[in-house]
Amino acid sequence: MPSHISSADGPAAEPVWLSAKSETGNGKSLSKEDLPARVRSVIDREVREGIDKKRACIYYGEVNVDRAGPILSYSTLKDLMQNSKAAIQGTIVDIDQGFSFYGPSSLVEIRVDEWLKRSDRVAEGSFVYLVFPVAEFEAGGYRFCKTDAARWGSEPQVGDEILFFPFRVPVDEARQVFLPDPDGYEVILYRKGKGILSVPKFLARGLRYY
Repeated sequence: MPSHISSADGPAAEPVWLSAKSETGNGKSLSKEDLPARVRSVIDREVREGIDKKRACIYYGEVNVDRAGPILSYSTLKDLMQNSKAAIQGTIVDIDQGFSFYGPSSLVEIRVDEWLKRSDRVAEGSFVYLVFPVAEFEAGGYRFCKTDAARWGSEPQVGDEILFFPFRVPVDEARQVFLPDPDGYEVILYRKGKGILSVPKFLARGLRYY
């Protein structure tokens, strides 16, 4: 699992991903100064306003995005396949916590079991990475929390089988990392052993399987 992922905009841009477990060049844990600029700004504001004391963490609210733009509230799997940039069947093999463009997030590592739909703008490697905007961890001397389960459905777990439909191209140099922005992605999870099928809230309302 990568601890730092550079943006497709180049090394000077804010990284796509920074793991909370990352170490500095001298082998030390991250300090506040090592965190992304926008995260430091949130820390300063919440400490100044006392929000960190009320929430017992540096708190991030819901990600203000909806289901993928081209998909109607009553959709079929055929609609997903036709409108997505790619379609991937895979298995979640690892999950890390850290910072994405949305602040505290989880990075889901997906082993690709089958490419159901390919794109020349998505690297056809053995793994892809999905930013899931839910996390709770400590970094830089602060505790961070981001909960959004009602919007994003069941939180991914290692071992889950996944159907993944990205609607925008990857945001990293290697073309492997996907963000949940307004035209971002849809995910269907299946949890082995428990027989649980998890579908995003906005898709679940009208999903038909034909």
